[in-house]
Amino acid sequence: MGRTLFLLSLLICLLPWEAAGQERAPPLTIQVDSTTGSAMLQLGDILAQPEIGGAVDSGLPIRILVEAELFRDRFLGGQEGRAEWRATVVKDPLEDRFVIQRGDSPGDQQVVASLGEVRAILSTPLSLALQPPSPGRYYYQGMVEVETLSLTDLEELQRWLRGELGPAISGEGEMEGAVNRGLRRIFIRMLGLPVRRYQTRSPSFNYPP
Repeated sequence: MGRTLFLLSLLICLLPWEAAGQERAPPLTIQVDSTTGSAMLQLGDILAQPEIGGAVDSGLPIRILVEAELFRDRFLGGQEGRAEWRATVVKDPLEDRFVIQRGDSPGDQQVVASLGEVRAILSTPLSLALQPPSPGRYYYQGMVEVETLSLTDLEELQRWLRGELGPAISGEGEMEGAVNRGLRRIFIRMLGLPVRRYQTRSPSFNYPP
């Protein structure tokens, strides 16, 4: 365990952390329903970026995480709610098709024949279960993260989507496993595989209008 933590610390020091923040990130837009105060999020064409589209086309899975947070727009205003949406996209090279897994049930899986169809599905507006709890002035903070995973991480990710992986807090063995998974993801980044993050904020709005 001590050796693993040492390697993790060393790799963190060597990583070019500024790259993820400085690279051009996929767009994310937020529209607020003027009646209910709920948010509608929409991804841009994230696969249009050559690194990400090329990774998917070569067979590497990608993980997509979209988060939305609701804040009161006032001095010392706090977070009033949070929701997230996640998906994976992976190419089946034998069938020459793409599998999109949204959510954590088999019914949320779609199989399509082209990257164009993947783009169309991912650009579908997302309605998250999030709206103001009481009258006031608010705004939404949105974030999208797109990460290329190694093939060995795909099974673990699918288990995570099904809710089978919990926090690694029950023992040293589980903690070391979590650290090793983090090391694998760091090596992915060191190999130059794409990680993209983008944040945006909605205009402030009154609820009720």
